[in-house]
Amino acid sequence: MPILNQNNSYEVEKYEQFVESSPHGHMMQSVNWAKVKSNWDKDYIYLEDEDGNIRAAMSILSIKNDGIHSFLYASRGPVCDFYDLDTVKALLAEAEPVIQARQAFLLRMDPEVIYDPDLVQSYQDLGLTVRTRGEVEKSFSNPRNNMMMDLAGKDKDEVNAFLTSKRRNSIRKTYKNGLVTSQFMAGDPGYSRALDTFFELTKIMAERQKITHRPKSYFDRLLHAFPDARIFETKDDGGEVLASGIVVTYNRKSFYIYGASSNNKRNLKAPNQLNYEAIQYAVSRGAEEYDFGGVFDFDTSDGLFAFKKGFCKKEGLREFIGEIDYVLDEELYRDFMKTQ
Repeated sequence: MPILNQNNSYEVEKYEQFVESSPHGHMMQSVNWAKVKSNWDKDYIYLEDEDGNIRAAMSILSIKNDGIHSFLYASRGPVCDFYDLDTVKALLAEAEPVIQARQAFLLRMDPEVIYDPDLVQSYQDLGLTVRTRGEVEKSFSNPRNNMMMDLAGKDKDEVNAFLTSKRRNSIRKTYKNGLVTSQFMAGDPGYSRALDTFFELTKIMAERQKITHRPKSYFDRLLHAFPDARIFETKDDGGEVLASGIVVTYNRKSFYIYGASSNNKRNLKAPNQLNYEAIQYAVSRGAEEYDFGGVFDFDTSDGLFAFKKGFCKKEGLREFIGEIDYVLDEELYRDFMKTQ
């Protein structure tokens, strides 16, 4: 039964190498993601070819919803061609022992697969519940709509040319105004101070936008979990940090997963330089995409969308299929969805 033996370091490394190199792999399917979501249980299932090579995988994190029954979540999974329904069905079949052991009421998948109505229908025909267009966008576990900058085959000059002229001018101005961007990895001198500053800016941003935020320990786990996770921060010429963000490079993309900025000197546009520097780093690492994360409204009156569009243009919008829910208990599922 191809359920990963988490005590076998060779098997764990083999599994991780598959996820990290697969064209369908994502950092949230990495075994390292469980180190971040440390209060969740973890299970890993996979399929092998006749030579014993892994050909498909699904990393499943789970948490008790009512103290007894578990919500199973293959965040940004599974790691396979999602158009290959037979492979997905085989993975779900292999997940049955996990479903039973965790007393699951739901197994959720939300792969980064572009919305396709025919594919939606195919999964509905399998008896799965597909949450997609028409649902409240903020109700999804992961954003259904992301903004991504295509870096594949581009050098730094070609990336610069892709920016809107207004954004290029704004970025140039940040350097003329004396802004400077630095980066820190876990263990670097200055890391603890940079993490503290990032968290303080996160609290300021959350209050400004009336949203919640993660505890500092969560961000610390994230930065320790992935070998190429970095804090980027942008200071003014007086040394004040005006913007800070966490970027994780994994598989084929660099992911601007968290960002925050000060209430001070917002006219200096520090996040523009921060992301520009992070994009240049992504290019140097050979990343094929720079993921700015989710958006809910595609109107430029929405500040978040307007900011990301200045880098990605409209071509950067990725509308994913949404959530494919394998419902094991309809009543518990209905109760769960009322809280989403």
